[in-house]
Amino acid sequence: KVFSLVQKGALSKDALPVVFEQLASGTDVDEVISKFETLPEKETEKIIKEIVSRNKGKKESVVIGLVMQRVSGRADGRVVAEIVRREMQ
Repeated sequence: KVFSLVQKGALSKDALPVVFEQLASGTDVDEVISKFETLPEKETEKIIKEIVSRNKGKKESVVIGLVMQRVSGRADGRVVAEIVRREMQ
């Protein structure tokens, strides 16, 4: 179930280590998945715009790190990096 959600893009592969850790500790699979479902792209863009505007002049890698920290594995790192590059131009 987890791998099919990653394949469909409904679960970020960046979240897999935490997902498997929680599953191994006995947490219900549906409960774990609901915590880490991928954010809609519009929501991801909104978060990125907010972080970029608050961190003008910072390196792209720093901004990406701040975004990834905020979305906690609910967005694909490649997508985040692409949107950050676009927003920082």
